Amino acid sequence: MILAKLKIWALALFGILATLVTVGFYGRHKGKVSAEKEQAARDSRQAAEVAQQTIQAGKVRDEIESENAKLPEAGPQKVSEADPNSAAGKLRDDGWML
Repeated sequence: MILAKLKIWALALFGILATLVTVGFYGRHKGKVSAEKEQAARDSRQAAEVAQQTIQAGKVRDEIESENAKLPEAGPQKVSEADPNSAAGKLRDDGWML
């Protein structure tokens, strides 16, 4: 009689422990999957930002190159023969050339 009651209590305790372990493993698995999804979303947002920055940098570079293309072409100029108002002439006036 007492043995039967102990057996029932042991089985009930075992059932409760098995349920708690199962719930714990399920929660751990679900948390891991959720964390992986959040990390994947973070990574995709970061990749999108990097792509957007790359596109923007390309646009800026194109704008700068098109502005540079509009500048007039000037041939090489000797500092000693340069117009005093030009950049080369200012070098001469600043003491770079004696």
